[in-house]
Amino acid sequence: MSVGRVFAHGIKRQRHLTDTKTAISLPTSFKYSPPLPTFPSLSALPPPIAKTHEHPFNYKYYQVTLHRGTFGLPESTKRVLNALGLTRRHLVVYLPVNNKTAGSILKVKELVRVECCNELPPVVNVPKGFKVVGSAVAGANNEN
Repeated sequence: MSVGRVFAHGIKRQRHLTDTKTAISLPTSFKYSPPLPTFPSLSALPPPIAKTHEHPFNYKYYQVTLHRGTFGLPESTKRVLNALGLTRRHLVVYLPVNNKTAGSILKVKELVRVECCNELPPVVNVPKGFKVVGSAVAGANNEN
């Protein structure tokens, strides 16, 4: 007795891609569709509206503070923080508002605190080892 596949009476066998006898022919002609509308030339269009500022908000600077430390973080995250100028905890840097800065801040958003501001604080250059106690100018104004 030979062993082989036996198909029950009345069940069709499955078609194969190479079976040309039962293959379904594809349509050779398609329904007519009207042509696409034509657009005016670029010279006929009005000039684009000039941008008044690059960012949708009217702020000039981000005040970024490194809130969490970088110990145990990947090297790529540390490089992003160094590029932003954040080298140690609680360090505050002021960065311009633009897309590049916003993208870098978003990469480390869990580690920093961000505020928006329009003015930079005045820079006070104090020699190393000294501390600012008061202002001689402010004291002179109070005496008058």
